[in-house]
Amino acid sequence: MRHLDTDASRRQKRDRHQCFSQGLLEITVPPEPSEVDQQISHQPSATKEADIEHALSLVWAEILELPSCSKQESFTALGGDSISATQLLSRLRDQFQVQLPLGLMFEHMSIERMAELIVSQRPPDGGPPALPRITPQKRDLPLPLSHCQRRMWLVQQFAPETTAYNVPFALRLSGPLNRRHLMQAVDAVWSRHEVFRTRFAMTPQGLMQSLVENPEPVHHITEADLSSHREDEQVLRANALLRQLASTPFDMADGPLWRCQLVRLNDHDHILAWVAHHIIVDLWANLVLAQELGQAYTALNQGQAPALRSHPIDCADHAHWQTSPEVSQHLAPQLDYWLDQLKDLTPLALPTDHPATADWHGSGGRITRSFKTTTLNALAQRAATSGHSPFMIMLAGLTVLLARQTRQTDIAIATPIANRQHPDTEHIVASLVNTLVMRTDVSGSQTFQQILDRVKATALQAYAHQDLPFDQLVEKLGHAHRQHDTPLGLSVMFNASNAMPGQFQFKGLQARRFPFARGATQFPLSLVVDTDRTQSIFLEYADKLFDAGTAEALLDNYLSLLDQVLAEPDVPLSSLKWLSLTERAKLHAWNQTVQPARNDATVSALMLDRARQQPHALAIRFKGQAVTYGELQMQARHIAQSLRDQGIGHGHRVGICLERGPNLLASVWAVWMTAAAYVPLDPAYPAERLQFMAADAKLSLVITHQTLESRLEWPPGLRLLLDHAVSTTIKDNGPTDIQPHGHDTAYVIYTSGSTGQPKGVVIPHRAVVNFLRSMAQAPGLTAQDHLLAVTTLSFDISVLELMLPLTVGAQIVMASHDDVLDGHALKALIEHHQVNVMQATPSTWRLLIEAGWNGGPSPGFKALVGGEPLNQDLATHLLNRADEVWNMYGPTETTVWSTCWQVTDPAAGIRIGRPIANTQIWILDEHGHPCPIGVPGEIVIGGDGVAMGYWDRDALTRERFIPDPFCDRADARMYRTGDLGRWLWSGDIEHLGRLDFQIKVRGHRIEPGEIETQLSRHPGVAQALVIAREDTPGDVRLVAYIVPRQAMPSNAVLREHARHCLPDHMQPQHYVELAGIPLLANGKVNRQALPAPAIATPEAVSDHLSQPLSTDTQKLLALIWQELLGAQHIQPGDNFFNLGGHSLLAVQAIAKMEKITGKRVSARRYIFETLTQLASSYDQATSASESTSVPAAPAPTLLQRWLGRKPKPKP
Repeated sequence: MRHLDTDASRRQKRDRHQCFSQGLLEITVPPEPSEVDQQISHQPSATKEADIEHALSLVWAEILELPSCSKQESFTALGGDSISATQLLSRLRDQFQVQLPLGLMFEHMSIERMAELIVSQRPPDGGPPALPRITPQKRDLPLPLSHCQRRMWLVQQFAPETTAYNVPFALRLSGPLNRRHLMQAVDAVWSRHEVFRTRFAMTPQGLMQSLVENPEPVHHITEADLSSHREDEQVLRANALLRQLASTPFDMADGPLWRCQLVRLNDHDHILAWVAHHIIVDLWANLVLAQELGQAYTALNQGQAPALRSHPIDCADHAHWQTSPEVSQHLAPQLDYWLDQLKDLTPLALPTDHPATADWHGSGGRITRSFKTTTLNALAQRAATSGHSPFMIMLAGLTVLLARQTRQTDIAIATPIANRQHPDTEHIVASLVNTLVMRTDVSGSQTFQQILDRVKATALQAYAHQDLPFDQLVEKLGHAHRQHDTPLGLSVMFNASNAMPGQFQFKGLQARRFPFARGATQFPLSLVVDTDRTQSIFLEYADKLFDAGTAEALLDNYLSLLDQVLAEPDVPLSSLKWLSLTERAKLHAWNQTVQPARNDATVSALMLDRARQQPHALAIRFKGQAVTYGELQMQARHIAQSLRDQGIGHGHRVGICLERGPNLLASVWAVWMTAAAYVPLDPAYPAERLQFMAADAKLSLVITHQTLESRLEWPPGLRLLLDHAVSTTIKDNGPTDIQPHGHDTAYVIYTSGSTGQPKGVVIPHRAVVNFLRSMAQAPGLTAQDHLLAVTTLSFDISVLELMLPLTVGAQIVMASHDDVLDGHALKALIEHHQVNVMQATPSTWRLLIEAGWNGGPSPGFKALVGGEPLNQDLATHLLNRADEVWNMYGPTETTVWSTCWQVTDPAAGIRIGRPIANTQIWILDEHGHPCPIGVPGEIVIGGDGVAMGYWDRDALTRERFIPDPFCDRADARMYRTGDLGRWLWSGDIEHLGRLDFQIKVRGHRIEPGEIETQLSRHPGVAQALVIAREDTPGDVRLVAYIVPRQAMPSNAVLREHARHCLPDHMQPQHYVELAGIPLLANGKVNRQALPAPAIATPEAVSDHLSQPLSTDTQKLLALIWQELLGAQHIQPGDNFFNLGGHSLLAVQAIAKMEKITGKRVSARRYIFETLTQLASSYDQATSASESTSVPAAPAPTLLQRWLGRKPKPKP
C-alpha cells in the first residue's frame, strides 16, 4: 500500500520527476520528455495484453511515483487519486486512443483490468477526437486574451488597488551565492518568456495583449540587506519585506507585470523572491521558472552558457487557441453540462465576523496546523479500501462542515486544477489554471458515508468535464460584472495536494522554497491541505470578514470532524461533535452564572421588606401625585382585602385593566398579597382581544375602573371597581399579608401567537426574584435613583420599571399614556423629576431624541434599550447623551431580560451581552448540539428565569420548553426562542434576528438590521426599517421605509449612499417615505401597517420612456450604448448593466468616452448609475478641467466629435 508518509526512494523519484502542487492544486510536470513516453513511443504496435500491461506498469509507476506497480493491486490502493487518475487517462487517450470513464479508476481498477479494457475498446482507426493542437501565431498583430486573463483584467479595472491576484514565489538560497551569476540566470530565464514583455489594454480591436518592443532590463532586482539584524528577527523582517513586495498593485497597460527582490540574511543565506500578476503566471509557471533558474545558474557556475530548451508555444498562442471556434465547438458539450450543473446556484451564507462590503478582497491572514500521524494513516487506509481518494474524503468533510456552518444544504466549493493535460502546455509559462465547482446537495443525508458517495459522484463528473474554461462559464452565466463578489458567488476554495517539491537544483547552493503568507486572498476562505511533504493544512481567510480566532476555530473543528468521520464513516450526522475542546471549555465558562438564590422568595416579600425599611420615602410620582412606600403598601392592603372578600386567593388569576397611575401598581401588589397571579389587560387593546384573554386565562376577577367597564363583557360580580368598591378597613382577624411561595405563579402575560390568537406565558415568583436581583447588580439600581416608567403593564419589560425600584428603594416617575406618546412630555418629566434611569424600546428613545433631549439633568444617567434590536446609529446618539447605555435582550418566556450588555463602541457592532445571574444561553443547531463560536444557531435559554410554560397550551409548551441536557437537575428545562444568534470570541452574544424573519434575495441570506444600520448613517435619515416584500408572487424585493430628519433624500441619493457601504444584493429596490414607523401598543414595529411601495404602472413607464435626453453628454453616452449594446432606445433612467451590458462592454464604453472627452470615470459607476447620473459625472469632470483652462475658440461639441468620427452614410 502506498502510504502518505515520506519515503526516501519516493523522495528521490519525486525530486527527479518534479511533482508539485499549485498551492491549491496538484500538478505533475516532467522536466524533460519522460522516459516512459519514450519507451511507449517505441512500441506503437503494442496490441497484446502483455505488451499493454508492460506499458501501463511504466505509466502507473511514473504517475504514482513508485519504483514498480503490482498488476493486481487497485489504483486507489497504490495511492491514486482523482488528479492522478485524470493524468493517467489523458496519457492513455494519447497513447492508446481510448477514453475510459474516470469513475472506473475508483472501482478496483488494476493494471490487468485496464489492459483488458484497452484491448476490448481500442478502435481500429483512431480514438475519440482530441483537443486541437496549439500552433504558434504571428506577433505582428495583437492577440486576444484567454477567458481567465480577461476576467482578471476586468477585476483590475474595477478594483485597481486589489492585490488579490498577485502571485508570489520565493526561494531560500543557502551557501556561497554568486550574485552576478544569479542576475545573469534571472535575465536568461525571464528574457526567454514573452509573458514578461506582454501588456494588456483595450484597443480599437477590443481587449488585446501585445509585446513591448524595448522593455526595461529584466535583470533589475531590488535588494535588501538584513545581515545587521539578529537571526530571530531576520525571518520576520524578510516576511514583512516580501509581503510588501506582494502588496503593490500592477499596471496592466504600462507594466511591468512582475517584480523581483533579493534579500541578504548573511554571506551564505539569501532569499530570492518574485511577484507577478496572475494574468501571466500561475504556480505551475513559477515552479517551471524556478527549475529553469536553477539550470541556468548551475550552467553559469560551471562556466557554460545556459542551454534552456526552447518553447515554440507561448502564452499568447494558448490564448488564441482557447478562444478559437474549433476549441469552442469541441467544448460545447462540456459547457452544456456545467450550465445545467450550476443552474440556480445559491451562494454560501458564511457566518462572518464583519459585514461583507465591496472592498473585502485582497487583505488576508493564514492559520496553519500539522496533521496528526493517526489522521494521515486513517486517511490513507480509508482511501485504499473504500474507492474514494483522499481528496474526496477531505472535500466531503469540508462539505459537511460548511453545511453545518451555513445551515444550507446546497454546498458549492471551488477547487482548482492545473489545466495542463494538453501536451503542448507542459512547459508554457502562463496562467492556465482552471477552476472546477464541486456542488453537492446534502439534503436528506443521514450519514457521512452518504455525503462522501455524493461528493465522489460530483468530483468524477467535474473531472470528466474539466477542459471548459471556468471564466467562460462565468461569462455565460452572467456573473462577469459582479466585481465585488467572487465568481459565481463561490466563497470557499479547497484543494488537497500531496506532492509539492521543496528543493531545486542550484550548483553549490541548497535551494528550497521559502513559504510566506502573502497577506491576500481571492476567496473569503481557502483551505489547502498537504498530506505529504509538510503534512500540514492551512486556512487562508479574508481578514476584513473573519477574525483570526474564528479562522482558528474553523480549522480546528474541521480536523476534529475529519478524525470522527474517518473513525466511523457511517456515523449519523446528528451525532457528530462540532466543538473543539477549547470551544467547549469557553462555552461552559461563559455560562457559569451561578449566584445564591432563594427559591422560596417572592416579589411581594421583597417589596414589603423595602416598605418597612423606608415607609416615608417616595415610591412613585404620577402627575401631581406623590405616594410613599408606606402609603402604597397600605393602598395595596386595602385592595387585597377587597379581593379576599370576593374569595380571591392562592391559585386564582386576576385581570388588571387600569389606566396608568399608582392604583395600577398597588393592584399588582394587592394581587400578590392574596397569593394570586395577575393578568394584565391593556385598556388600549381591542375589546375582542381583551375578551379572548379574559376567557382564555379563566380569570376569577378583573380589577378595573368604571370608565373602562364597557371594554369587558364580564359579569358584574366578577369585577372589582377601584372607584368605589375597595375596602377602607383592614380586618384585624384577617390574613392581611398572605405570601405566595417561590414556585407560585406571579403573572400570566399574553404575547402574540402564530395561530393568530395570543398565548399566555406563566411566570413564577422565583423567576421574577432572580431577574430583579440580577438587574439590581447590572445594569444596577439603588435607592438614590429616579426611574422613568414608560411601558404598559401588558409588556413584560414593565416588571423592571415597576417592581425593581420598589425592591431597592428607588423612586418611580410614572409617565401617563399620553406622555409616553409625546417626546416633549417625556423630556419634561426627565428634567423636572431629576430622572437618571429610563428603560424603553428603540422607537421610544428615538421619539425622545427627536424632541430635543440631550441627556439627563444629573450625572450618571442610564439608558436601557430593549424590546427591539438596537442599531449603531441609535446607540451612538444615546451614548452622546447618557453616561451608560445598556442593550437588553430576552423573551417573555424567560422572564423579561436574559442578557444585558453595556454599549461602549457602537461602531464595533451591537451585542446582547452575556447571561444574567443563574441563566444559561446555548446556541444550538437543528440537532440540539451547541454551535461552534461564531456560527449562528437558535438561541436557547435555560436557568432560573425559564417560565412554567404556556397557559393551557400543553402541546406548545412541550414544543418550545424542552429538557435541559446541560443541567444536572432532572426537571430543568430550556426555552427555544426562535431567535437566531451566535457567540462571539469576546464572550458576548450577537443577535441576528428571527429564524422566520430571514430575508433571502437572489440566493443571498440577508439580515435587515445590517441594511438599516447603514441607511441610518445618512445624515438625512432619522430612522430606517427594511423588510422583504413579495407583493407579486416570486418577485421578492427589499423595501426601505425611511423617516427623514427634514426633507426626504431622493432615491438617487439614498441609492448612492447604499452603494458605498453595501453589496448590491443588500441594496433596497424601493425607498418609501414615512412620517413615522407604525408601532403596536407594546412599542414594537407594526409591520402589517407598512404600506406597499408604489410600483410604476405601464402608463407611468411609458411617460418615463418618453423623457428626452437633454444634454450632449447624455446623447453621446446613449449613442455609445446603442453601438455596444445593440439597444434601439436609450432613456435617461436606464442602467448600462440592466440593458444587458457586462464588465467588458463597460470598459469599452469608458474607453470610447475617454477618447472623445479626455475624461474617465470609475468603472463601478457603470454598475450602479443611470445614464443621467453618469453624464453628470462626466460633465463635472469636464467642468473641473475647463475651469482652469485659457479661453479658446469654440470647439466642437462632444456630440459633434462623436458624429465626426463616424463614417458617412451611403447615398
